[in-house]
Amino acid sequence: IKGVFFDNFVASVKGEILPSSFSCIRISDGKIDASYRDKTLDVQTLSLNSDSFTIRTIGAKVKGKGIDLGYELKVNNLSLVSEFVPNTSFGGKLEAEGKVQGEINKPKVTLSADVSDFEFDEEYKAKSIEIRGEGTLDLNNPNLDTEININKISIKDSNFESANLI
Repeated sequence: IKGVFFDNFVASVKGEILPSSFSCIRISDGKIDASYRDKTLDVQTLSLNSDSFTIRTIGAKVKGKGIDLGYELKVNNLSLVSEFVPNTSFGGKLEAEGKVQGEINKPKVTLSADVSDFEFDEEYKAKSIEIRGEGTLDLNNPNLDTEININKISIKDSNFESANLI
């Protein structure tokens, strides 16, 4: 955030997020506790809850061109994804957490995600998927090293015990 106005700007907000909706997502509730002081945005709490998902930041700070953000995401039913990707059918549950740190235009990211009872268009299924990743999100040269472990896989009429992708 730049400009003379923001040099000495101080603000804070703490409160509840009331039921609302945007696009096809209905928010049941949430919380926010954030402040801006000394050119630093500090988000102690930001959480959104719905029937389909919960998302929460953990100690987010944005100062100058830097970011330090932790997050947790739980999606109770991946059919939510189908709302954004027409003509697809997703199923399963997702739990993910991670961090975004460093320069805003090319932060280092870490990701840990677990998917259970995954389905895609009824032809692709997996009992569990574990994803672990780390890398840099540079728009010009993204780099994400991931390890993906998939268990009890069904692809159309073929079944596999597991697959590991590195």
